[in-house]
Amino acid sequence: MKTARIHIATIMLIFCVSTFAQTVKKPSASSVETIAEKVQALETNTEKQFLLLQEENKVLKDQLQKMESEIALYRDDVRDKVAEMNSNMSNWMTILSIIIGALTAILGIAAPLLLNWTQNKAYKKKLLVLEGKVSAVRKDAESANVDSNSAKESLEEVRDLKETVTVLKQKIEKSEENAKRAARKAHISKLFAEAIIEHEKDPNKAIELYTKIIAIAKLPEVYNNRALIKQNIGDVNGALEDFNEALVLNPKDITVYNNRGVLKKEQKDYIGSMSDYNRAQEIDPNKATTYNNRADLYITLGKLNEALDDINRCITLDASNPVFFITKGEIYKAMGKYSEAISEFSNALSIKSDIKEAYKYRAECYRELAKNTEDEEKEKEYHTLAEADKKRFEDL
Repeated sequence: MKTARIHIATIMLIFCVSTFAQTVKKPSASSVETIAEKVQALETNTEKQFLLLQEENKVLKDQLQKMESEIALYRDDVRDKVAEMNSNMSNWMTILSIIIGALTAILGIAAPLLLNWTQNKAYKKKLLVLEGKVSAVRKDAESANVDSNSAKESLEEVRDLKETVTVLKQKIEKSEENAKRAARKAHISKLFAEAIIEHEKDPNKAIELYTKIIAIAKLPEVYNNRALIKQNIGDVNGALEDFNEALVLNPKDITVYNNRGVLKKEQKDYIGSMSDYNRAQEIDPNKATTYNNRADLYITLGKLNEALDDINRCITLDASNPVFFITKGEIYKAMGKYSEAISEFSNALSIKSDIKEAYKYRAECYRELAKNTEDEEKEKEYHTLAEADKKRFEDL
């Protein structure tokens, strides 16, 4: 039947080509006859072929019916076979799935192990290479360490030498400074000793020597000593300036405060004098001289009880100085307690027997006792003692 369709399509194609040819070019009479003959022959041939095709078609139909009957006969067998094959296929697929799962599991375990083994092998190779490099580096490091230690030791030796040189240099410089300082101190000490010697003999010479010392080094004790000499020769302003300068150099020098207090008392600057004594007592509450000087100022101010308190404190701190007992004797004398005063003057003379003031003041006390006694024998005795002290005073 398919062949018949092909023939019909061929005839239609020839017809179309023939028609197209007639429209394109007008054929001649002879050619038309020729074509007609060909068409007639073609139609005859086509009919024959059509008949052949019908016969072939009939044969094919017979064969088809025969095959369909055969297929019908074997259809059930085929279905059974297909079912059996499907069942077998299912079983095989299950088995295959199990096998594939097992292989996958095996590969899942084996593959990493294999990969790990491969990597370990590679790592071991790299490790061997690295160990070789480390060994080489270690050898270089040990060699370098030896060189470094040697260099370090050399460097430490150099540093030690430098330190030694520095220390020696410092010692030399210090020795030179000490030598200069010692020489300067020796020179100052020489001038100071000369000034002390000249203090009584030639005050102006002593002042000159102290001035030379000040040109070398400004020392508070030098200013203090020069001030005392100026005070003795009547240069009150010069003395006060030196005392002030000494306190600038050492604001806690209680000796200077005491000496300046004495100068201010002589100048009747009692407030200034008391201020200096109080400042000295604040700096050192255990300085006996301060209490003695302040007691003397209290005597001048008429504050005899305060004076007695200070002199008692003074003697408690130092009972070896005869001046302190003379001050106490003066306090009792001012109080009219002549017997007590005589006792204190005698204490002073027991420590030092050549104190003129002690004899003078004791003689005065004896005379006062002689005036106040009604006992003629006692009066005569007091006058005798007074004359003896007067003579000793004059002899000294």
